[in-house]
Order: sequence, then structure tokens, then C-alpha cells
Amino acid sequence: MGKKKGKLSAALGATAGGLAWALAVLLLNRGLGWPDSWPTLVAMGGLAFLASALVSRILRKPWAAHAGVVCALALLVACPLAGWPFQVGREKTVWRYVEFSAYLLETEDNGPIDNVIIACRLPAVNNEIFGPRVAWGLYYLDENNLWLETAFEGRAQGWVMREVWERVHPDRTKPPEILEDGIDQEIKMCALVIDKLYPREVVKLEIFVEIPEKKAGSLSLREFGENYSGGCLRSLGDNFGKKIREQLILRFWKPVENGLLLLEGYQRELEFYGEFSAKLYPI
Repeated sequence: MGKKKGKLSAALGATAGGLAWALAVLLLNRGLGWPDSWPTLVAMGGLAFLASALVSRILRKPWAAHAGVVCALALLVACPLAGWPFQVGREKTVWRYVEFSAYLLETEDNGPIDNVIIACRLPAVNNEIFGPRVAWGLYYLDENNLWLETAFEGRAQGWVMREVWERVHPDRTKPPEILEDGIDQEIKMCALVIDKLYPREVVKLEIFVEIPEKKAGSLSLREFGENYSGGCLRSLGDNFGKKIREQLILRFWKPVENGLLLLEGYQRELEFYGEFSAKLYPI
């Protein structure tokens, strides 16, 4: 009878220790998002063991602490083998978001312009840029609202178009044709060339950048050593052959829990023939 009672006591102690360990792991993971590196994995296992050891002391059942040891060792072995929830040796990264809006407000003859380059400065750290993911949309600006005409998402095989057509420019009968696109590493610009743009149409580039967390605080849209940024809505040739009026707005955001936090903003409105890129100044 005494042996059975001892086994039951050991089983209850081990169960209590295992539950205390599991509860500690869940609370640490929920509160701190652990583990994301070797040190935090070891710390999580150690703290969870201390929780089971405390239960062992309170209940005066040594098997509670023994169960905590077993569980902690299992955590330290199983997580690296599974590669979860962190990748050993992988640097932690964060995301940043860039939005560039190029408004063609009007043209000299109220007609469209052809072979249009839309481009903006990419965020950089000391002239180093980080591989962006790009999407873009074409909008129509009426008297009161901005309406999405069509949207494009980048894929390895090329652009994928999502037709929306909430409301369109009266003269537009088909989606824009993409003539060229790409990232210029030297001048750190993301560029898109389309066949035609009508007055009161807007091209909006959405750029998502993944960057090592330790460099994120230095990431900026400013030209290196200056207080301005850059963007353009201009002709692929010398100029459009007619005067246009445009507005360029470039914003840099940090994702936060409740949405986006604006880090930097630049803009410029100008009237010209579309023959050069524009400096954008802080809003």
C-alpha cells in the first residue's frame, strides 16, 4: 500500500510540475514572443524549470522539479531540431512600407500623355538598399474622391493584374500597358513605365522593404547627406511636347500594432514639360 501511495504521489508531483512548466512557457511566449534566439530559448527553458521547481517546493513533491527538468531539456532539443520558432543563425528582420503617389493633375491640351515614367527613391542605409516587393495601382481622381481603376501585383513570372474598375477616366477603354519596370541599384530608384496616362489619373506605388532589425532605425528616404528625397512622373523621351501639372507625394511608414506610423513624408507640385526627375521636400 505504501509503494502505491508513493507512486501516486510521484505521479501527481510530476503532473503538477509539467503543468507549471507548460503554463510558464505559454505565458512567456504570449508576453514576450519568445524564443527568437538561442539565449532566449535557454532562458525560457530555465525560467519554466524554476516555475516547476517552485511548485515542487510548495507541494514538497520532488517529482515536480524532475518533470520540469525533463520538459526543459525536451524544449532545448526539440526546438532546434524542428527549426521552430526561430531559425538558428538567421538575423531578425522587420518590415517598412513606402507609398508613392504621382498625380497627373492636368495637361496643356487636356489630353493624355504617352510613355510615362513613374519612379521614386527607395529607402536606404548609407546608400545600401534592401530587396523591395512592389505593387501598384491606377486611380481616377474626380471632384471628390480617388477611385481605384486597376491594380497590379509583382510576381516572379511578371505582373499580375487585378481589374477593379470602380470608376474610370471617361476616355480610358483598357488597362495601362507596362512597357518597362525595375529597380536601379545605382540611383536607388524603383521605376515603372506605362503606355498612357490621362489627366486626373493617379499612379500609386506600394513598396514593402524587409530589413535587419538593427539597421531599421537608420533607414531613410532622404538622399544621402541631404534633406530631400526624389521621385518623378515624366516622359520616357525628352518631354511630352506639352506642359503638364503634377503632384508627387512620397511617404515612409513603420507598421505598428494599430496600423502605420509615418516616419517621413515628402511632396512637390510642379508645372513643366516632363523632362527631368524632381527633388521632393519634407512635408
